Amino acid sequence: MASLYLTKEWFLDAERCAREALAAQPDLLSARIVLRAVQQRRQSEVESDEEGLSPKNPCVRGTAPAANPPAGTPPASPEPATPAEPAE
Repeated sequence: MASLYLTKEWFLDAERCAREALAAQPDLLSARIVLRAVQQRRQSEVESDEEGLSPKNPCVRGTAPAANPPAGTPPASPEPATPAEPAE
């Protein structure tokens, strides 16, 4: 199951399942391979974050979601609009 979770990129489930398998059979090579792959994935995500790269696509620089709102969405105002005071 851990290998299946890994191929689906469900890394938390893959790690959990591999650890359970190792608890039952400490010499289980496939579980060790899955744990190594999960650790390598985490390391690559950390390195990508440090370089400002997106972990999904290392060729694309990561951007904050607030910096690029979806098209057609007005920018969020930090303060609610207040009506102007009437002139005297």
